Amino acid sequence: GLITARPIAEMSEEEWDSVLDVNLKGTFLVNQAAVVQMRKQGSAGRIINLASIAGKFGNPLMAAYSASKHALNGLSDGLRRELMLFGIDVVIVAPGAVVTPIWDKTEGAIAPFGNTPYAPILEKMKTIMLDTAAKGLAPERIGDAVHTALTVANPKARYTVTPNPVQTFLTRYLPRRLVDRMIAGRIGLKPSAK
Repeated sequence: GLITARPIAEMSEEEWDSVLDVNLKGTFLVNQAAVVQMRKQGSAGRIINLASIAGKFGNPLMAAYSASKHALNGLSDGLRRELMLFGIDVVIVAPGAVVTPIWDKTEGAIAPFGNTPYAPILEKMKTIMLDTAAKGLAPERIGDAVHTALTVANPKARYTVTPNPVQTFLTRYLPRRLVDRMIAGRIGLKPSAK
């Protein structure tokens, strides 16, 4: 996957397209090729799509990533339902933070905004992202979830694997405006005084 930390107002169309092309279109093309081959062989089976908890929760300054993963959830649900005709299942594995090299790109993603109103917010986001990365799941945990999704007799439609399930639960079920205020307080998203 591809992640970028950009305010929507400062994001180029090319940057937007890049995130959506990798995270969504890439998955579409791989799923399409797999389905064509599976149907040609007459084989039932399972397709596992890696989404993200960000697909159920839009993080500020990461709207493109969240949008791509939210769309991937819709793609997976729709595809699962249309492939019931052929006995092909589609399962979503949605990880939270995982310790991977994606986090090494954090500094470069934030650097271009030093002279904008977003600079202090992005600096706080960088600190949070690096802290999140340090506390992330080992990649093997995601591998275990994929293995389960592939091998159990009756898999769930979605496996959410996160290092902080309580936080994930709260951000999903608390009133959205309350969550907005909590996030704003954490990273300093407050209107500037005029």
